[in-house]
Amino acid sequence: MKKKTSFPWVTLLKKNEFKRYLFIVFILLTTFSFLIIRLIDVQIIRGEHYFQLADANRHFNQQIPAERGVFLDRYHRPLVNNIKQYFESEEDLLFPQKKQIDHQSALELMIESDWKVSYEYKRLYKYPWQFAHVTGYLSPVTSQELIENKQLKVSDQTGKMGLEKEYDQVLKGRDGYQVFEINTWGEKQQLVSKTDPIAGNDILTSLDPYLSTIAYEALAEMMGSVIVLDAETGQVLVLVNKPSFNPNDFSNNSLEQALEKERKKNLQQYFQDEKRVFFNRAISGTYPPGSVFKLVTSVAGLETNAFDENQVVLDEGILKVGDYEYRNWLYTQRGATDGEISLVRAIARSNDIFFYKAAEWTGPIAIANQATAFGFGKTTGIELPSEARGLVPNPKWKEEVMGERWFLGNTYHFGIGQGDMTATPIQIAQFIQAVSNRGGLCHPSLVINDGKNQWSAAKCENLGLQDRSLELTLQGMIAACQPGGTGSRLFPYNQEFLSVDETNSAYELLESGAVGCKTGTSEFGAQNEVGRRKTHGWFVATTALDIEKIKKNLEERIKLGELDGSNQLEVLSVEELRLWLEGIEEYGFPKKVVLVALVESDEAIPFKEGSREAAPIVDALLSYLK
Repeated sequence: MKKKTSFPWVTLLKKNEFKRYLFIVFILLTTFSFLIIRLIDVQIIRGEHYFQLADANRHFNQQIPAERGVFLDRYHRPLVNNIKQYFESEEDLLFPQKKQIDHQSALELMIESDWKVSYEYKRLYKYPWQFAHVTGYLSPVTSQELIENKQLKVSDQTGKMGLEKEYDQVLKGRDGYQVFEINTWGEKQQLVSKTDPIAGNDILTSLDPYLSTIAYEALAEMMGSVIVLDAETGQVLVLVNKPSFNPNDFSNNSLEQALEKERKKNLQQYFQDEKRVFFNRAISGTYPPGSVFKLVTSVAGLETNAFDENQVVLDEGILKVGDYEYRNWLYTQRGATDGEISLVRAIARSNDIFFYKAAEWTGPIAIANQATAFGFGKTTGIELPSEARGLVPNPKWKEEVMGERWFLGNTYHFGIGQGDMTATPIQIAQFIQAVSNRGGLCHPSLVINDGKNQWSAAKCENLGLQDRSLELTLQGMIAACQPGGTGSRLFPYNQEFLSVDETNSAYELLESGAVGCKTGTSEFGAQNEVGRRKTHGWFVATTALDIEKIKKNLEERIKLGELDGSNQLEVLSVEELRLWLEGIEEYGFPKKVVLVALVESDEAIPFKEGSREAAPIVDALLSYLK
């Protein structure tokens, strides 16, 4: 019988070896299957996506910064410029390292390898100290801003404070890009495409830099605020604060080591300064308005027929109510009295006794209502962030908030702008503007054109006040700036109106150039060891202007400055005076203005007075305008 033969390889394999072979075959088949599936996914299903990624790897995008819009003054000249800061990049385009270089070095490098040079726009504020609180400043984007706005980039700068913050999106442009083709080593080969940047919108403001410089210098070393409004429109010509800061320190790095060290030192001092240099006192500071508020009490009482121009009060220095005594400032300071006194003279003399009684006759609710109508206790709507409301107290408020009854003494204090009554300087300016404008209240505004060809019209409303109420109140203001009044610093401006026929109305006198004013000395805080409280000083004024006279005045100052050479007696240089004159000739000037000065109490002079510290500031401004 023939014996069966088997294949040699079968005989050589054992059972476990056969299983191992099958496992290896399975692994190989599985691996090749995944590779085939991945190949199909890469080449067919997601081929376009990976092609784009591969293409992007050979391209490098270089940002072209967009120029930020600038602020223009009322004469259409820039208040801020954009300057280029240049940087040199290393060879590696993928992971470039930059170092700042000067303009000349940048030009030289661009001749050899222009792609190595990049730049950023930095702000250069032309009037940094005067307008710091109005313009604000730019600084790098914060982590919180990146979270809130997904469109921001880490390299962006955003507006901080002021108009820079309020109009950040309007001022921002749209960045452009250059696309370069690069090789494996990240070296530039050629320019593929370029998208030009789109500049941001410029904003035309109502600010007058020359008048603002005078106001800023007039504040000297005092803390406070100065505001000048166009009385017919509410446009803001001046809004300055002291202490202030230099916004250029936030954005302009210096290549000079000493200057850069000084810049960083300044920044540190700003944040450590106890005087709060970033605080916009004009719109965010709330203060007792003091005797300036007597004008509100005057209008409120006349509107409600609580008294008239013939109502007489006997000033004996002290008004006694039970166990309480309420004194007139003249009696406290000099032991003198005004005797029998009526409304117009009471405003001129700022007589407390008369206005204690006037407030009592009028009542706190009527006074509060009139104050609210004039804009106290609410924001004015000026185009700046962080505006304060102040406080207009009344019996209901005191009971609900303080848990106390309203007493007659509260009414007395309210009537002279003391107690719980507080206001911002911009609210005071708005109120005086309404009186000057025959009861037409115009909300203060800084922006004439918002950069989108949107010209802002004056936002005014007629308060519907009686002519008699405004007339008598303004009579008192004009009398305050004449002999016998409290505004002695401004007496010279009203000399020509002393012999004017009494039949002329107060508004006719105002339109003819007379100055109406009011002093204010407001107490705050606790009493000292002798029973005195610290005081802030207020001075407000309004007057009509003769533009031709302003121009003539500036021409004379220019001639004197050219003759003098040094021009030491002028706040402004001859060139600044000439630019101001040219601006007025081309764009005009308000026909009537309102001026407000506030000086805060400080350690050097804790008892500031409106007639002593604040009035000279207004006088300094009027000396250029009258």
